[in-house]
Amino acid sequence: MKMPTPLMFVLGIAISFSGCSSHDVQLRLSGARMLSQSELVNLFHAERTVEFPILGQVAIVDYYPDGRQVIHWDNGTDTGTFRIENDWFCST
Repeated sequence: MKMPTPLMFVLGIAISFSGCSSHDVQLRLSGARMLSQSELVNLFHAERTVEFPILGQVAIVDYYPDGRQVIHWDNGTDTGTFRIENDWFCST
């Protein structure tokens, strides 16, 4: 049976939003919450090191107050920048 195009569109939109809302539900259930602009600024006002597990390895990122970041992993190192803007942490 062929579905009418508008119905497929509505179904696609509903599925997209359910992914976003389920993430919000998971955050609430875990007790986690998004940090505010001032909380993010306070968190990164001093040098900070964070470890991220990635595919069985660990990436270590050093964040510096001037907006620099350096990432180290088993196969190398890379550098970039980060900024905190409108309650978001952005990095490249």
